[in-house]
Amino acid sequence: MPHKPHPPKPLRGAEPNTWAHSTITERLPEIVHRVIQENKFSAVIENALKTLYNEIPQSPIRFLKDTSAPDAEAWETYIAPHTAQNWLEVPWFFAEHYLYRRIIEAVRYFEIRQDPFIRQKQRGLEISLGAIESLAAKLNAWLGKGNVTKAQLEQMLTIDLWGNQADLSLWPADDKEKPHHANPKQAQQYVLADDREKASQYLTGLKRQKARVDFLMDNAGFELVTDLALADLLLSGKLTGTVKMHVKAHPTFVSDALASDVWGAVYTLKNGNHPEMRLLGERVYAHLMEKRLDLIPNFFWNSPRAFWDIPHPLRQELEKTNLLISKGDANYRRLLGDCHWPFATPLAKILGHFSAPVLALRTLKAEVAAGISSPEVERAQKTDAHWMTNGRWGVVQLTN
Repeated sequence: MPHKPHPPKPLRGAEPNTWAHSTITERLPEIVHRVIQENKFSAVIENALKTLYNEIPQSPIRFLKDTSAPDAEAWETYIAPHTAQNWLEVPWFFAEHYLYRRIIEAVRYFEIRQDPFIRQKQRGLEISLGAIESLAAKLNAWLGKGNVTKAQLEQMLTIDLWGNQADLSLWPADDKEKPHHANPKQAQQYVLADDREKASQYLTGLKRQKARVDFLMDNAGFELVTDLALADLLLSGKLTGTVKMHVKAHPTFVSDALASDVWGAVYTLKNGNHPEMRLLGERVYAHLMEKRLDLIPNFFWNSPRAFWDIPHPLRQELEKTNLLISKGDANYRRLLGDCHWPFATPLAKILGHFSAPVLALRTLKAEVAAGISSPEVERAQKTDAHWMTNGRWGVVQLTN
C-alpha cells in the first residue's frame, strides 16, 4: 500500500474571519441564487434550489435523495460521518463539493443532462476570443519554426498558469474585478514558487513518442484553451506521444471542465473566424480523433476525497504517466487534502505516496499551500493582505 501522509487538520468554515467561512456563508448561497436566475427550470426544480439556498449554513448535512444516480453509493459513504454537522462544521472541501452535488440533485442532472452552469461557461469562452486568437498565433508561429525550445515551453507553462485566474465560481464571466496582470514582468513578481525551468527541462528530456503526460483539468473557457494549447505544443512538437485529460463527471465549481466542454471549445476554435484559431482547432481535433489526446471523466474528481484516498484502479492508471499536471486551485487543494500544512512543507513530502512526477500550476484562491519558502511567504504577506485568496499569486511546483 502507498504510504499516506499524516495531515494536519482540514480547513473548516467554522474558523472565523477566513475565506472558508465567507465562502460558505456568502458565496455558496450566491452560486445557488445564480443557478436559479440563469436557467429556466420548472417550478419543482426551482423550489428544490430555493430549499438548498435556505439550508446554508445552519441546517444539518443530509443524505442525497437521487439514490439511483451513478455516484449515489459513493456519496452515502462521504456523507455518513457528517450528518450531525452543519455546513460550517464539516471540512470546507467537503462542504463545497457537497454544495455542487446537491445542485446536481436539485436540477435532476442525471435525468435531463442540463448543465446548470452552461451560460457562464459559454460567456467565459466568448469574452476570451481575442486572447485566444493571440495565443493561437503565437503557438502556430512556434510550431512553424521546427523544434520546440525550452524557452517556448516555459512561456507556455506561464500562459497556462495565469489562465487559471479564470474561475467562474469566484468571478462571473462579465465581472470586471477578476484578477489579471498588466504584463509578463509584473506577473513574474507574483510567482511564489517557480519550477518552470525544471519542468521544461524535464519535458524536453522525455522519450518523445513513448512519453505520456496527464492533466487534471480545471476550468472551462480560456483556461481550457490554454490547456489545449499546452497539450498541442507537447503533441505537435513531438515532446510526448499521448496526452490524457482527466475531466469532471458532472458539472461542478461552476466552470470546471466536462468532456463536452472540451469538445465545445475545440469546435469553437475549429469554426472560428480567425485563421490562426482555426489552425489550432484543426490540430487539436486531429489529436482527439487519432487518440493522441484522450478525455477521461471520473467521479473521483467530483468527490470530497483527498488525493491520497484515490481509488486503486485510478491510481494505477495515473501512475503510468511520465508527468501529471495538476491545474488550478481545487485540484491543488485535493493534493494537500485541503489541510493546514505549514507553508514551507515540501510538496514532494505530501505527495510521497504517488510514484509519478507532479507539476502543479495554480493561482492561489484558498488559504492552503505548501512548498513556499518563508521569505516568499513574508514578501506576499507584506505586499498583499489577500494574497492567498485573490487569484493574483501563483505557484509552479514540480515533484520529481
